Amino acid sequence: MATVKHINIHNSNYNSAVEYLTYEHNELTKKPIRDASGRMIERDNYLIDGINCSPDTYGRECATVNRIYGKNTGFNEVKAHHYIVSFDPDDKTENGLTMEHAHELGMKLAEDCFPGHQVIVCTHPDGHNGIGNIHCHIVLNSVRKDDIEEQRFTERSSDLIAGNKHHCSEGFMTFFKQEVMDTCNRENLYQIDLLSPAKVKITEREYWAQRRGQAALDKKNAELIQQGIKPSETRFETEKGFLRSAITTVMMDSHSLEEFQKKLLAQYGIEVRESRGRFSYLTPDRNRPITGRKLGTDFEKGFIEIYIRQSAGKTLISPKMNINERINIVKDLDQESKTRYKVLDNLKGKSATQIFMEENGLSGLDDLRKLKQSVNDDLYLKQKAVKDIDAQINRLQKQKRVTAQYFSTRKIYQQYFKAKNKQKFREEHDSDLRIYEAARKTLNDEFGGQDLMQIKDIDQELTRLKTEIKPKLVEDLSFVRKQAYKINIHEENFTKMHSDDLSKTEKKEL
Repeated sequence: MATVKHINIHNSNYNSAVEYLTYEHNELTKKPIRDASGRMIERDNYLIDGINCSPDTYGRECATVNRIYGKNTGFNEVKAHHYIVSFDPDDKTENGLTMEHAHELGMKLAEDCFPGHQVIVCTHPDGHNGIGNIHCHIVLNSVRKDDIEEQRFTERSSDLIAGNKHHCSEGFMTFFKQEVMDTCNRENLYQIDLLSPAKVKITEREYWAQRRGQAALDKKNAELIQQGIKPSETRFETEKGFLRSAITTVMMDSHSLEEFQKKLLAQYGIEVRESRGRFSYLTPDRNRPITGRKLGTDFEKGFIEIYIRQSAGKTLISPKMNINERINIVKDLDQESKTRYKVLDNLKGKSATQIFMEENGLSGLDDLRKLKQSVNDDLYLKQKAVKDIDAQINRLQKQKRVTAQYFSTRKIYQQYFKAKNKQKFREEHDSDLRIYEAARKTLNDEFGGQDLMQIKDIDQELTRLKTEIKPKLVEDLSFVRKQAYKINIHEENFTKMHSDDLSKTEKKEL
């Protein structure tokens, strides 16, 4: 199955990403491997291509775009994004996946998912674990080089404008994983559901912490063995790994949630906290707990409760069971719980609807639907107001960016205007002159020509819109949106409560 990883890159040296992809590196330290002469060793086999850039000049081209738009100047800013798509090792032998075909798939994903960005795509024939999984690295400058048209994954209007940054949001990651899944299914490659929560969630950071910790422990044990001392520990565990082992051990020996919590505290010193129906775990050497969600679904309250209930009924969910057996048991228990609480939920909903109708002086379904239409009209106006403010902000941001480009390159243009050999001067300063001419044209065509706003005035207006105007509009929109949602629920409940009466009325009207 194909898997997806994402890494934020804060290093401002874009060439280091290309070096990592094309030269041998120690996977634990991330440092390049050098030969006896101190030179980096090129990888034996890889494919690399660029989109909106060349791999050979990727660093210089990204730096130019950053300078044009005044972005990626801060130390902690995300300078680039690194996506890794790893294919199933069996795809090579059973489905005929070649490195060249995987590279084509990686290029297509990059073109579809990162339009307007400078992207390099590099494909390797195997991973650091040596299991033979072909994988593609997609590395892109976080700043968008060109304006783009609206895409399926667009979340905000600013995502379409050159000079703005790519955000690896939850929504985009869902889209990207779906694209990878669709690609694998279309190409008849092995694939699992990437959108379902992981039963055991191990992040990239934890994975490498485990690898580095195990390597250090192995080195220490080798030294002990040379001294004739038997090592006391041979397996390194991260803090989260220790938590998972402790939770699993105690869960399999508990008959209630209360017993589970007491045993975990007594045996391992781990305090179980509950908030909004979710478990979190506080180890003795931590000040903040680790949520069950970060460990995986097998360590959240819902699964633990189901496991203990099944344990009491002699139908255990064992970690040794295959995934289909575990899924079927969980589905049966989940359906049982839903059936048990369905009646209670319906009664609560009907009661709330009856109170809502009385509080708002509504006598029937017609009055409820009139109120719904009124709220929906208000919702449309509030949404339009927020979109209009976003459009104003985007326009001012573009004006600020173009104005900055204009003033930063105007001196170069004045020197060009006075130069005796204009052709030679233009050859030496072609990039700056192009920026100036493009900025001047945009200011003339879109922002009033000579009546230029100063950058400080633009900043003041942006601050006013972002801190005073937009928050109030967003708050109003959120309130009306909640109103519309509640009215839809009440309409559904009212219809269920009076379904017989409504059907009779409809028959009379017919």
